[in-house]
Amino acid sequence: MTAMADTSTSTRLREQPLPCPQAQAFPSEMVFGYVRSVSDRPGYLAACREQLAIWCARQGWELRAVFTDTCSGLDVEDRPGFRGLLAALADHQAAAVVLPDGGHLSRTVEVVDVLAAQLLAHGVELRVMDGGLPPVVVRQLAHLALS
Repeated sequence: MTAMADTSTSTRLREQPLPCPQAQAFPSEMVFGYVRSVSDRPGYLAACREQLAIWCARQGWELRAVFTDTCSGLDVEDRPGFRGLLAALADHQAAAVVLPDGGHLSRTVEVVDVLAAQLLAHGVELRVMDGGLPPVVVRQLAHLALS
């Protein structure tokens, strides 16, 4: 009589799936984007929107919309895209406004300060893809957040 190996136990072990923790689906943070250009350069605004979309996707954020303006960085009032962004923030509970770089608000600290204060009044963070805003503005915004 030939001895046969009992493979039933090892087969059973291989067939049983390994326990796996359930993946938890966390809702992504909703953000809005803002892009400004001083001139209507072909493809520039579209390229900035695409950069923001890629960055947000990598961070796990839901980019709801990107608002754009073609205007001087010194102009605070004549920004229909920025006004649309403020209206969207009033209607939706967003976590942040994302920018490709701080210059998309303005290159002038005083203008950035005014525009950033309007955004912060809606309870959102400013997230800048290139790393940040000018240090003077960061200090002023920190002061605003504390008051």
